[in-house]
Amino acid sequence: MLKLNYGRSMTETEFLNPQILQETIQKKVKDGATYVDAVLDFCDEVDMEYEELAKLLSDNLRQKLRDEYVDSGYLRVESSLPI
Repeated sequence: MLKLNYGRSMTETEFLNPQILQETIQKKVKDGATYVDAVLDFCDEVDMEYEELAKLLSDNLRQKLRDEYVDSGYLRVESSLPI
């Protein structure tokens, strides 16, 4: 049984659910964490590799992470004109 800081105990198969992952990340963000920090904290809490977690991220969460990286300057966006 895994015990997360947000008052929810879950079995190993439950935390692999993308919906529960997204809810947990959103709770951490509401409490003041960035999306990047929330994802990294989640990985540490459940002892999961970042690469494994990436498979469970929703498109919406991926976009929020990408936007956060772009806004912070860690990811550069190349712009191009359609030809």
